[in-house]
Amino acid sequence: MQLTAPLAGTRRLPVLRPKLGRLLWAVPIVALLGAGAYVVVPRVLAPAAPVATGQVVTVRRASVAQTVSATGSTVATKQAKLVFAASGRLKEIPVALGDTVRAGQVLGRLTDDAQRLKLAQAKSQLAAAQLKLDALSDGATAEEIAAAQSAYDAAMAKLTDVRKGATSSDLVAARASVSQAQTSFDQASGKIQTLESGATDADRAAAEASLVSARNNLLSSQAKLTQLKNGATPEDTAAAKSSVDSARASLQSALSKLDQVKASTAQGSPDVVSAQAAVVKAQADLDQAQRTVGLLKDQLILAQADLETKSHAVDVAKQAAQDVCGRNGDSSTPCRQEQNKIDSAYSAQYAAQQKVVNLTPDNGADVRTANQAVVTAKAGLESARAKLEQLKATTAIPTDVTAAQSSVDSARASLTSAEAKLKAVQLGPTQADLVAAQTAVDTAQANVLSAQAKLDGLGLATQQDLDSAYSAQASAAAGLQSAQAKLDQLLAGPTRSDVASAQSQVASAQSSLVLKAAPAKVSDLAIQQEAVRQAELSVQSAQLDLDNTVLTAPFAGVVAAIAGNVGENAPTGTAGFITLLDPTQVRVDVTVDETDVARVQIGKAALVTFDALPTRPYVGRVVAVSPSGTLTQGVVSYQVSMSIEPLRVGPNGNAQGLNPSGLPSTGTSSALQAPPPNGAGETRGPGRQGQDAASGDRPQQGRAAGRPGGEQPAALEAPFILPAGLTASTVITIEQRENVLVVPNRAVRRQGRNQVVEVRLPDGTSEMRTVRTGIQSDQSIEILEGVSEGEEAVIPSTTARQPAVSGVPGVTGGGGGEGARPGAVQQSGLTLPGR
Repeated sequence: MQLTAPLAGTRRLPVLRPKLGRLLWAVPIVALLGAGAYVVVPRVLAPAAPVATGQVVTVRRASVAQTVSATGSTVATKQAKLVFAASGRLKEIPVALGDTVRAGQVLGRLTDDAQRLKLAQAKSQLAAAQLKLDALSDGATAEEIAAAQSAYDAAMAKLTDVRKGATSSDLVAARASVSQAQTSFDQASGKIQTLESGATDADRAAAEASLVSARNNLLSSQAKLTQLKNGATPEDTAAAKSSVDSARASLQSALSKLDQVKASTAQGSPDVVSAQAAVVKAQADLDQAQRTVGLLKDQLILAQADLETKSHAVDVAKQAAQDVCGRNGDSSTPCRQEQNKIDSAYSAQYAAQQKVVNLTPDNGADVRTANQAVVTAKAGLESARAKLEQLKATTAIPTDVTAAQSSVDSARASLTSAEAKLKAVQLGPTQADLVAAQTAVDTAQANVLSAQAKLDGLGLATQQDLDSAYSAQASAAAGLQSAQAKLDQLLAGPTRSDVASAQSQVASAQSSLVLKAAPAKVSDLAIQQEAVRQAELSVQSAQLDLDNTVLTAPFAGVVAAIAGNVGENAPTGTAGFITLLDPTQVRVDVTVDETDVARVQIGKAALVTFDALPTRPYVGRVVAVSPSGTLTQGVVSYQVSMSIEPLRVGPNGNAQGLNPSGLPSTGTSSALQAPPPNGAGETRGPGRQGQDAASGDRPQQGRAAGRPGGEQPAALEAPFILPAGLTASTVITIEQRENVLVVPNRAVRRQGRNQVVEVRLPDGTSEMRTVRTGIQSDQSIEILEGVSEGEEAVIPSTTARQPAVSGVPGVTGGGGGEGARPGAVQQSGLTLPGR
């Protein structure tokens, strides 16, 4: 609007007075002239509008993202340093460095001989505890109750005998013992006198007779051993059968005679006859029980010899295994075979040991039963004899009947003996018979040597002989004193201690009988059940110790480190024996400066690239931010972890949230196609549109750009498998906005407290606009207000002056110079891009 133009619609004022009218007209004219001068003069005197210089860019809409760059390396997310739960020597390492293993696969073994033996012992203890529990649950058998009853009867009989006092037979036996002890004492005293006075002719003759007798006994023992080894002859079998037939005939004859005598003697007492038969039966039972005990003793001797053989076999197997394993190694097949032989030898030794234990009187049930049967048989025999004596004292038995019954008993015993001999002849000698015969031969040989030595030493009494004779005399004197004391005790009658001891035995036998007859107590069953439970726990513990000698993989992965060799002690501690990692689960750990860490949040996307894989970008997602920083050379940084996966663009890709300007391009398109999982397909670098820009050749299939020959290591072929330790560069997108007004960062300048942008007007001039900005990337900045879309922003140019050289002034790029593009920097005659 031109203020100096005439005003439309003005009307002339009337002149009231000549002077006053002219004055009134001058006032508005002066006012109008002042206003026009105020408007026109500044415009006339002001300089011309500046012309825009520098690089001109158009304000446009685009995407802008704020990012943080960081470097780091790949780290296996799933890895473990494995050690054995037990300590010991390494026996086998069936894997090598770099091997791919599956979950549960064996990685190493320790020597386990001690653990196997401990497990076998624990199982044996469990079996024993279970058998004892079963025995308590089932209760005592009828045989055990009968044995307890017999022991009680024997104790009662003994108590009765003690209360009655000594019998005439006991006195006779005691006097005979005194007489025998006196004879032994006299012989010992006479031997001392002989040694002191020298040997007589009678002594020499006796010694020679002893030598002859010992030699004859040796010949007899050798002949018997030879006969046993050769077996029974047909003549021996026939003779044994003849003896059986003769004994059977004698028994029939004795029975017939007994019947005749009983028939002719009406006064015969059947009670006495029955008592005599009971005595004979009790004697037969005692003989059978004693034979059983003797047989078990022979079996114990054989079992002990077998145990020694098996123990020697274990030592031999150990020595052989040590030699073979030392030559071939602990993991070789021959070594494992020798180890199996050791296990078999241990098993055989254990079986032999159990057999010996079962045959010992303290542990063997059969031995205890046999010994108890002997005790019971003795008690039964004593009871039968006592009953017979009592009946004989109160009943008069005809002599003929007694004699006939005795003949029958004798004939029956002869028949039993003959049948046993025939059976032995038919079966042939047992191992126990051969051992006994060999023992008899050895004893006879020793007796011959002793008799020969005694004969050679007659008349040469040594101090050792005298000492032995005096010792024998003292022993005989002690025996005589003991026999005399026993006789005196019998003559004096039973003492209170004897009666108390007999009563104690009766009480003990009665208690045992009650325990056998009564069912097991609940407390006993509970205690034994707990013993079984403890044995089961021992088995489990031993099995766990055995299992701990084997190290297995907790998950599928790759063996990354092995710290140990076969034959060494297994490593312990946090260092680990085998390091196992899963290469399919990898993350990237980067360090972020303290000035940027506050803007990094979990879930933010990042573009990840690797120096080893320049053509394969990855997408990362922040999964963790360390709450504590690390001070390094005065700079505090924080660790940030992110998951990664290959970059996929497109509608179903995973590039959302990334800075679009940071995405690499393929050809002329900004969409990057990720390589196929197997590495096949075409890979084109920038500037290729289906063929090489320089040579025109078509790209080769399956070749990676940027790698000579297009070959790639197998470990890097699959995009999801990355080795740990690869150097990674990441660009984390902090904030991103779409379709906003943006200008280059260099277009925005600061003027005082304001941010301004130089805008070129349509007439070529420029003006400064105050703007309000938003987020900023490394290249662009968001404009919230101050400029509009389509306007042109000016990036100011910078100049650089070359120093004068040899009097030649530097080149000055005023406004960029002729031929330079806007915003370029002139330096040393070169055109550089503007900052």
